[in-house]
Amino acid sequence: MAIAERALVIGWDGAGWPLVDPLLAAGRLPHLAALIERGFAAPLRSTIPPVTPAAWTSMACGLNPGRTGVLGFRHLDLDRPSAFDPTLASSADLQGRTLFEHAAALGEPVSLAGWPMTWPPLPLPGGVVLAGWPRPRTEVAPTWPATLGRRLGPWGDGDPTPRWGEASAEQEIAAAAWYDRRHTEIACGWLRERTDALAAVVLPGTDHLAHLLWDEPRLAQHYERADDHLGALVDAAGPNTAVLLVSDHGFGPAPTRRVHLDRWLFQGGWQRLAVESRGGRSLVGAAASAVRHGLPDRAWGELRDRLPPRLRRWAYERSAPQAAVDLSRTAATRVELYESFVGVRVADPGRCEGLLDALRAEPWVERAWTREELFSGPFLTTRVPHLIVELDPDVGAGSSVGEGAVVEAVPPEELVAWPATHRRTGIAVGAGPGIGSQPPTDAGVEDVIATALALVGVPLPDDLDGRVWTESIDATPTFVERGPQGGGGGRGPSDPSLERSLRKLGYLRST
Repeated sequence: MAIAERALVIGWDGAGWPLVDPLLAAGRLPHLAALIERGFAAPLRSTIPPVTPAAWTSMACGLNPGRTGVLGFRHLDLDRPSAFDPTLASSADLQGRTLFEHAAALGEPVSLAGWPMTWPPLPLPGGVVLAGWPRPRTEVAPTWPATLGRRLGPWGDGDPTPRWGEASAEQEIAAAAWYDRRHTEIACGWLRERTDALAAVVLPGTDHLAHLLWDEPRLAQHYERADDHLGALVDAAGPNTAVLLVSDHGFGPAPTRRVHLDRWLFQGGWQRLAVESRGGRSLVGAAASAVRHGLPDRAWGELRDRLPPRLRRWAYERSAPQAAVDLSRTAATRVELYESFVGVRVADPGRCEGLLDALRAEPWVERAWTREELFSGPFLTTRVPHLIVELDPDVGAGSSVGEGAVVEAVPPEELVAWPATHRRTGIAVGAGPGIGSQPPTDAGVEDVIATALALVGVPLPDDLDGRVWTESIDATPTFVERGPQGGGGGRGPSDPSLERSLRKLGYLRST
């Protein structure tokens, strides 16, 4: 039974209570304060790793990453030496499995403005979609249906700011403000014009600028703009709309130390180097590094992007740090996840427990798990490393192999350029019809859309990993059998400019 006429989900990408609480206390976020006054506020647990593709995809589908297959911007592929498929994750991984599509199939229209991982634009029968980040720069707003794009006003060339990641701090701020404002304007228009059961809008600027401006007044000023957008969205939605404000993860200071897990594995006898390696790099990798570092970033990027796809893929594998490792004689290798989260691929799964015990004994390890302890689903054995390690929050994952220090200090210039990174705890706020003041217990990102749909009476698939926050809302969820599923095996079109942007922001390895 529907409690609210409509549910509105607003995303502040990367928002966390350590940043938000002082702004609330100072009276700088009045619209958020009013929302909390009418409902609840709670921490929101992100995915492991706490990174945009994994978290927003799990939120959209109500599933854990072992079932979505998405743990990062690139797919993991444990059969490759690098452990990565060079293609980017995209809406092809979601299509056929999102709760948005589930609602649309039941005749409940949905609008999405800037939801991450929906490029190319996710088809949504009866609904409207403005594709979210990461997406390439386009002259016309990337939408579904495609004909909608030209009706949304300036985009691409109408954007007066440079591409994210290729600009000064002032230009980055202007770009973040522009996109957050456009997402809000478009979502407000749909809220006034349409009668969707579920509307969702995500503001990506709160994440992007936190990476660049942590502890700076300019970041707080951007949050004030986000609060203004929140007020406009709540006003446009009207009093009969249940509102959930959420983030995909939180933020905190960047690690000041770095652990080279492959060095630890090598020095502990778990890993062997290839005969042709030199200084912990393959000769091909060393040659590629020499060429790469001898060229300016833009020139190197243009050269790499012109390579045929198969040659690029070969170069990617040979330039990866793991190319120096002799996999035929190696028991375990590091798998890159994100910052303080790192995976370990183990040749003989029977040795996982012994390696897990050794890792847990290290002072720089916060927690460690087998993949089965955290995930389930069809991608468990192909895209999830055997072991998942959470490092101390002040420790990031390095990539060096062979001899050398296992733990090193992060160079000061890197901390200046990259002062903050993701934390696993984000925010959840709810208010409106059917929402009480009791905060949900152990709330996770996979619960959000299920809870929103329960508020408007949409029956949920019966195989969700997420749950409805019944302790916080008056609705009683109903369930139906999930229809045929797609996703997980598709590939989005490659876009060199998009990859350059992700590398510049530190989300992809620069090769």
